[in-house]
Amino acid sequence: MFNKALIATDLSDSSEQLVRCTGGLRTLGVQEIVLGFCIRLHEVQGVRANVEDILKPDLDRQRAALERQGYAVKAELLLGDPHVEVNRLADAKDCELVVVGSRVHSLAGEVFLGGLAGEILHHCRQPLLVLRLSADKDLRRACPLTTLDRVLFPTDFSENAEHAFPAVIRLVEDGLKSVVLLHVQDRTKLDRHLKDRLEEFNAIDKERLERLKEHLLSKGAQDVQVELPYGLPTEEILRRTRRGDISLVVMGSQGRGFFSEVFLGTVSHNIARHAPVPVLLIPALR
Repeated sequence: MFNKALIATDLSDSSEQLVRCTGGLRTLGVQEIVLGFCIRLHEVQGVRANVEDILKPDLDRQRAALERQGYAVKAELLLGDPHVEVNRLADAKDCELVVVGSRVHSLAGEVFLGGLAGEILHHCRQPLLVLRLSADKDLRRACPLTTLDRVLFPTDFSENAEHAFPAVIRLVEDGLKSVVLLHVQDRTKLDRHLKDRLEEFNAIDKERLERLKEHLLSKGAQDVQVELPYGLPTEEILRRTRRGDISLVVMGSQGRGFFSEVFLGTVSHNIARHAPVPVLLIPALR
């Protein structure tokens, strides 16, 4: 599905775990990796050469860790704002996927997505995979995507959701057997004036989901569930990811109301920030 991926590292403890946990990227077809570390201009203060000499051994160590997992790897030191340089490097190296890591705090089960990952989330032009990293000492449990058992595809039937659906088709064609198709009837839009038409909307949207289901079954899927909850989209999608049977969420990174959501934060970005499982965001056509 994705032959070459760019992994964005900040050489932190989290990124050390990230490079040890990339075996699951093979479930998405990744064979080659570009490992990118960005030095912010304001942090260099005219001593770039010395900074590069200091950081290069750590970057080389991470590169070697990826090579031991069987990937062809190139490491790059960048200079500038990470969200700009990551996009530039991904374009220059023909990377089809950008990968960042985020921590799951085991005590409260909360997800933290900040720093480098949060910055890239809001600006990435390529498909973006947010990998969840737990503190479990057993790497089989701490590393995500070691198996790809069931994918959740939330859709609002927007143009961008339609643009993201081929990613699910590709996964099925590559061997994925189980998919959950989910559409949330948004109560904030229906409660005030349209709730009496909920049964009508459910019938229309269930038919839409069934068409997607038939398409996936025709491509080789064996178990496709259709779910149509009523509530707040972010809450309902997160609730579904917390049942423990979802390996990966695939969704478009913008939905209806693109321009207003630039300021309010999209549902997809909220899922990327708070879901306890990996999230693959397919960017909007712009």
